[in-house]
Parts: sequence; structure tokens; C-alpha cells
Amino acid sequence: MSTQTSQKTYEAYTHAKEVVKAQPPQIKPGDTIPDVRLIRLNTKGDPESFSTKKELSGKLVVLLMVPGPFTPTCSKIHLPGFAALHDAFKKAGVEKIACIAVSTPDVLSAWGQQNDPQGRVGMIADWGAEFVWKMGLTIDKSERGLGIVAKRTAMILQNGIVKDITVEADAGQCGITSAASILERIGSSKAS
Repeated sequence: MSTQTSQKTYEAYTHAKEVVKAQPPQIKPGDTIPDVRLIRLNTKGDPESFSTKKELSGKLVVLLMVPGPFTPTCSKIHLPGFAALHDAFKKAGVEKIACIAVSTPDVLSAWGQQNDPQGRVGMIADWGAEFVWKMGLTIDKSERGLGIVAKRTAMILQNGIVKDITVEADAGQCGITSAASILERIGSSKAS
């Protein structure tokens, strides 16, 4: 590796650490999600911009955030679990399941097609990490070559307000944020 490449890598790594350190406190139950313009691919495969406030308000939504598409835990457990339990979530009153990652819309679309071919989970790109950063949910994974990514998170939103949030302490694990766990939490919150 050249000295110039090494210096640029070091600067990117240092910048990522500073960005994560400067993020707001983590969003909590009772907070309203930030209104940010994000991107997804429409049915024709063209990028379209939309407002998180408009898209995720007025309904019961399960929002999952993953550190990286095509990474092992995200691809083998997290997304497939929500796709497999889609009908059970609908029966529990969930109107939308969406997945956000700090990635491009094309990568998320390809990953979604591979792991959720029926398109049961909406794929949303937060390419600049603005949405996850404003919620205090970014983590620096530069040591794995990923840079700034979302913490592995699952949220239950009612009308754009956080009703419940779970965040894995280890982004490589998917226990408390798994589809089965979130479905159970929805059932528990309805019973109380």
C-alpha cells in the first residue's frame, strides 16, 4: 500500500470515528422519527426520493436496520426472518415492514431480490447515513471495511413515533432484533 493510500485510509477511518462520536443521543420510545429524504427503487427500477415522515407515518410499521447488505447475519437471519414471518406481522396489525441500510438503492434492491424475492420487506437506502445518524444509531465498522453503518436495530413505529426499539449490542448477532422477537414484542404490547 502506498503512503498516499495509507494516509487517505487513515483520514477516512478518523473521520468515521468523529462522525459517530458527534451523533445525537439514541432515539427512544415516545420520540418521533426524523423527517429525511431517502431513496428506493420503484417498480421500474428507477430511483425515487420520498419523505420518511410521509412513508412511515399513519400506520403501524416495523423498521429494521442492518449494518450491511450481503453480510452473513443480515443475509442469513435478519432479512429472511422478516420476509418469512410477513403474514404473521400482517395478522398482528403491522401495515408495513421496511429495511434500511447505509448503502445504495441498487445494492439494496439486489440484496432484497436475493433474500426476499417476493418483495415483502421494503428496501430503503440511507446512502449518506443521515437518517440513522439523526436517530443516534450509527456505528463505525471501518475495521471491517464497511465505514459508517447502522446498528442492528428493530423498531415498532406507530404514526411515525417510536413505540418500541431494540438494538443489538453486537452487530454480528441477531437475537433481540430477530423477526420472532419483534413479533412477540408486538403481541406483548397489544396485551398490555
